[in-house]
Amino acid sequence: RAGETGEAFHYQRPITAFRVKTRRQRGPFAFTLTYLFILLIIFSVCRGRTLMELWRMGEGGRRMDKRERELIAQLGIHVDSLTSENESLRRRIQGERSFRDKVQEKSRNTYSVDEFLREIFLQLQKVMSSSRGSIVLRSQNILDAGTHFYVVIQEGISEQDIEAKLISLDKGKYISTVLESGESVVVDSKKTDHHTNSIIVPFGWDGKTQGAVCISNNRGRSDYSEEDRQALISCVRDVEHGIGIIMRERRHLEGIASFVEQKDPYTAAHSRRVAQLGRLIAAADGLSVTEQYVIETYGRLHDMGKIGIPDAILLKNGSLDDQEFLDIKRHPEKGESMLLRYNKSSNGAFKNGRDILRHHHERFDGKGYPDGLGGDDIPRYPRILNIVDSFDAMASNRCYRSALSMNEIVRRIKQGVSKQFDPNYTRLFLDFLPSIAYADIKDQKKVYYSPFAPEALEITADSFLAAKRSDFEKHGYQPAKNFSRAH
Repeated sequence: RAGETGEAFHYQRPITAFRVKTRRQRGPFAFTLTYLFILLIIFSVCRGRTLMELWRMGEGGRRMDKRERELIAQLGIHVDSLTSENESLRRRIQGERSFRDKVQEKSRNTYSVDEFLREIFLQLQKVMSSSRGSIVLRSQNILDAGTHFYVVIQEGISEQDIEAKLISLDKGKYISTVLESGESVVVDSKKTDHHTNSIIVPFGWDGKTQGAVCISNNRGRSDYSEEDRQALISCVRDVEHGIGIIMRERRHLEGIASFVEQKDPYTAAHSRRVAQLGRLIAAADGLSVTEQYVIETYGRLHDMGKIGIPDAILLKNGSLDDQEFLDIKRHPEKGESMLLRYNKSSNGAFKNGRDILRHHHERFDGKGYPDGLGGDDIPRYPRILNIVDSFDAMASNRCYRSALSMNEIVRRIKQGVSKQFDPNYTRLFLDFLPSIAYADIKDQKKVYYSPFAPEALEITADSFLAAKRSDFEKHGYQPAKNFSRAH
């Protein structure tokens, strides 16, 4: 960890400026042979003899004097050192190649940046021979994105539950420096009981610094070298490339989900509301910040399988017949298939996303679809999405009915306990519901609304935000005039 009194650090040049060819790029074997050749020439010149003369000296049987033996011994030491360095460099290059392959593979296995970073971190530690380290991201909540970050994954940090909370930038001195400057930092902390040497390198997407990789305590040497820093920068550039793949494909799928909702003006922001409500309930349940954002990421895609359903069914102003209902019930499987369009293997790819898209219409009593799972056989994330999806459907206007009242919604949710809904998440949701509010983040008035208010349903998807009332108030938001009556 960084930030204690007595630590020293220094800035490095912007990471975009490092384009000098490194030893790794030229090749370890070429470097070693060149260095050895130079040493042999120096040895010969110092003795005033050519290499051929030295060879002939050996053929003539004359024994070398003490100085010659010392020079030969020194040359042997240099050769041993170069051989060791060459082997270390070879392992580093092999590790970087393996890491690059890992990044390429995992970037095709998820649409969650958090999941991706967790998957590649241990391989990155191995490349850097690190005993401690972490990856952090800025908070993805627009309310505190500029003031807080969270730990996606860590190794060797003793603080308990560090991944389950947001951390103020004020409490992460060097992390804050890196996130704000976009430049790498080397930190050297010497205490009476330990010595920590760290490299922190930022990364980002969409032209903004969004996170940082911190690698500490080199197992092979006391301190990291400039070559180590360059190697970490190279690995982080590979990470950014992987994130770029994820963001591009995820936006494509979010566009599909948005297209489905835009067909019906009453459900235009449904997936965004469901995704953010799911994140809030996950936070209330004590899930890690990473898990919260995984739920939000895939919650926004949960209905994209409806893309192939005819408008005559989706927008029908009345009850569905049996065949139409069967068509609707196929959308979870269609959504899962769309999620796996790049990876149809059984290697665990998209597991959390597949769970959410496929099982968000399962029922706790086993009477849901498509697989008829029940109880704890339904994965945790879709059990959370089930309750918030149903809540938003009841609280929204639909083409075949108006939004239900707050009392009627609460009554139906209670009626569905242990039937449609997980009893634990139902109680958690109902307890948490009074503290939930919606806001239009593009509205300069900075007011928040009850989820039951008509104005809340008019907020567009690209400016919608769900949060706790107390969090809105910390950032200067005030309740709408009719908040108490609507709530």
